Amino acid sequence: MRGPTAGSASLVMLLFVAVILVVTFFAGLVVIQIPGFVALSVGLGLAMFVLAFFNLDLALFLLIFAMLLSPEFSVGGGGGTSMETQRGAVIRLDDLLLVLISFSWLARMALQKDLGLILRTPLNRPIIAYTFVFVLSTGLGMMVGRVQIFSGFFFILKYLEYFVLYFMVSNSLRTKSQAYRYIAALLITAGIVSVIAIVQIPGGRRVSAPFEGERGEPNTLGGYLVLMIALSLSMALTIRDRAKTWLLVGLSFIMVIPVLFSLSRSSWLAMFPMTAVLLFFCKRRGYLLLGVIVIALLAQSVIPPEVRNRILYTFQQQRTSVAVGGVALDPSTSARLSSYWSVLTDVTKHPILGYGVTGYPFLDTQLMKVLADTGLAGVGTFLWLIAALFYHIWSSLKRATTPLEEGIALGFLAGLAAMLTHSLGSNTFIIVRIMEPFWFLAAIVTLLPSLEEKAAVEPSVPAPRRLQRRPLPLPTRLTPRPVGRAVAPEPPAPSEQPAERAPEPRSRRPAGRQPARPSPPAPKPGRGVRISGAVAARRGGSASAPGEPKDTRQGSGGSAGRSRRSG
Repeated sequence: MRGPTAGSASLVMLLFVAVILVVTFFAGLVVIQIPGFVALSVGLGLAMFVLAFFNLDLALFLLIFAMLLSPEFSVGGGGGTSMETQRGAVIRLDDLLLVLISFSWLARMALQKDLGLILRTPLNRPIIAYTFVFVLSTGLGMMVGRVQIFSGFFFILKYLEYFVLYFMVSNSLRTKSQAYRYIAALLITAGIVSVIAIVQIPGGRRVSAPFEGERGEPNTLGGYLVLMIALSLSMALTIRDRAKTWLLVGLSFIMVIPVLFSLSRSSWLAMFPMTAVLLFFCKRRGYLLLGVIVIALLAQSVIPPEVRNRILYTFQQQRTSVAVGGVALDPSTSARLSSYWSVLTDVTKHPILGYGVTGYPFLDTQLMKVLADTGLAGVGTFLWLIAALFYHIWSSLKRATTPLEEGIALGFLAGLAAMLTHSLGSNTFIIVRIMEPFWFLAAIVTLLPSLEEKAAVEPSVPAPRRLQRRPLPLPTRLTPRPVGRAVAPEPPAPSEQPAERAPEPRSRRPAGRQPARPSPPAPKPGRGVRISGAVAARRGGSASAPGEPKDTRQGSGGSAGRSRRSG
């Protein structure tokens, strides 16, 4: 069959160019009808889908930076009794990126069936149980009219996205070096966010994360930075590299500044259990204890006036204040405490599955919100998930083999204790800007020991066929060659043909065995004697009669060899 000619190749090229022109023409007609921002977003989304399909690792790196550095906008809103339904669902760029990466991940698994859908991890069962409960509760709330369909659907998606992130990161992790790169990207992102927040301090208002609108969410920024401080400070106290230690200490100090100026009392309170966990479990706790003592001594002169006023505001008595132990609290704290009693009273109407997500008025306390939205079933599965997290983080800490692994596991353990304290005054475990890096870290910490075990039991990859060499046979002692077989060719090298075993002398053959093999035929006259003489001269001996074996072990001649064999 003849191959393609130059004319056919040119025709294919012309057809390809024509298709490109037609697609570009119709795309231009569509782009004219839609805003430029939408067209750019669609193009970036397609690019991210393709990137995640071919390189999931790089897509996850971009997602880490987009977690805190992406703009947001509201969808829906209006109506309903809760603050969530009135504000609407907040959609951010990282939410869209996560959806695109997830679809690309599913497409890869559909084409490469050996990847698996969900990696089996120690947290799968509590995550699935908790997800099933709040989806069922919200679905029942939609059916009876307690939950608006649009708002409930979007908030369920937001609750699910950080679990999807956990499973996606778990499936993509292969080596410990890959996990360390993710940790470095998380810390770099926290440093960038801290610098942006510090720039906001001269404005005189509470600092918040980038792209959060005019009001901002200082409590969210404070909780996120406390989690990152726990990670960086723990790593600084465990690793042995002095340069990296001081770099992590400096990063922790930079992150503390925006935490103070966020004026988030929940974040300040979360610093205490974080420090306590590090002091209790860290081996180099003396350095941390010294730092805590220095900060306590300088607190009066170092703490900014805004922070002192915020602390004093907590104990200012007003008309709506609630007294605890004879101490009156500010209206914000009093409202949180009052909501506890309201939830405990109202949940008796729907004790098992609650009111559904967004079906109950807004609550700024995590455990009470879980009780109101999902009832006792939701509280039970949520506590199961937290207990499983504690257990497996502790297991990873015990199985750590390097100081860096120990620092990561201990930092996440301190961060989890801090987040539980932070959730007393905030919905910490449903805030996406906190939970995305939280569950990213959870996947890394949970899988670090398994990554180590896989590296230990993984069989070595066989070398290519062209690099595999057969072992050469060991050289054996050459047998004496009879002089009479001068016309025979030279024997092959030992590596090509193994040497034959030397025949035993006739005098040693036992009776009854087969007769000895006949001697080889005599050489032609003159030729054998001449060649034998040359061979004997080359080996340092004299020629012998045809048929007599020559002893090559003696250089003085064959008589000594013959007398030795006969004796």
